[in-house]
Amino acid sequence: MSPSPTPSAPATMFSGPMTGAKMSAKDAREPSAEVIPRSSGDATLNLLERSLTALQDPGFPIAPEIMTITGITDAMVASHSIDERAVNDLLSRVVLVIAPHADFDRRFLERRLPVFATKHWACSRSDIDWKAEGLRSSALEFVAYSLGFFHDGHRAASDCRATLHALAQPLPGTGRLALQALLDQARLPTWRLWARDAAIERKDLLKARGYAWSAGAMTPPSWKHVAPR
Repeated sequence: MSPSPTPSAPATMFSGPMTGAKMSAKDAREPSAEVIPRSSGDATLNLLERSLTALQDPGFPIAPEIMTITGITDAMVASHSIDERAVNDLLSRVVLVIAPHADFDRRFLERRLPVFATKHWACSRSDIDWKAEGLRSSALEFVAYSLGFFHDGHRAASDCRATLHALAQPLPGTGRLALQALLDQARLPTWRLWARDAAIERKDLLKARGYAWSAGAMTPPSWKHVAPR
């Protein structure tokens, strides 16, 4: 993975709820993005510049439990699709994409919308050491509660704005701006390591070394680890 976006480049916050655990090019129900300009040379967040929320018809019925969680129904997504031209225009000046589940979202988006493959990525969950800051969980709802605001998740636009608000807060442990901590981590070059064809008996060892199971949307199913270079 390549290092460092330029300090003055705008970033975008992305969230994209899916129809289920098995990901395909049609699985997004409601991708949402917010473009945030930043002051040159620091991690100051300026006013929201642009936003985009879209609905995507997955081509099959949405599971009842997903409709209960999100409130999105088959009727709401019927015949809707993501406007790729609008997405490309939104991301034309964006260098960094921030998502609360970047590893998962990135695999889907680079397959569905190729423009995302040209961008740097950062994860608001894993690129900030929330536990070191005194938070027991990196889940967005818990982070919001710990930082003093309420977030009712499961809709993409709400997730984007809650993540943006969280990144604008000082971290409870170090006092650093959350966005600055994320950017510092995102600028570090990393390696992606895959342990393919590993025997099931090795799973505990792989987990202990930081590997996580990757279902293989873009690569064959295997254990994956992202390590600093």
